[in-house]
Amino acid sequence: MDDYTVSPSMWRDRPFSFALTVVLSIGIVGLAILIPWWLIYRNRQLTITESAVRYEEGVFTKHISEMRLRDVRNVQVEQGLIHRLTEAGNVQIASAGSAEAEIAVQGIPNPKGIRRQIDFRQTKQATRETSD
Repeated sequence: MDDYTVSPSMWRDRPFSFALTVVLSIGIVGLAILIPWWLIYRNRQLTITESAVRYEEGVFTKHISEMRLRDVRNVQVEQGLIHRLTEAGNVQIASAGSAEAEIAVQGIPNPKGIRRQIDFRQTKQATRETSD
């Protein structure tokens, strides 16, 4: 199975701010806001592989958090009204070894799909380990 990779969406995470920035981007001020914001969102990526969950972020300095799939104990999805309307949300992934989420992503499209992908791959991995 291929890796599942997704990046946060600017307009889904903050639609009103995005619309205002687009309107302001007619001028220099809007572009000064839009370009750094776009770079930040463009350089965030959540990847679910057969054996791990990896989150990368950073424009100039890269920060990578990786957790083995079998260590994932909790996937929490948060969706406010705006996020539900835009089909986005925040995802927090925790392991048994930590009291707090080790991976937290804001404004991710289809956050329930992320949880389903992790559940599916964990089940597949557990089936493969018991059959060996």
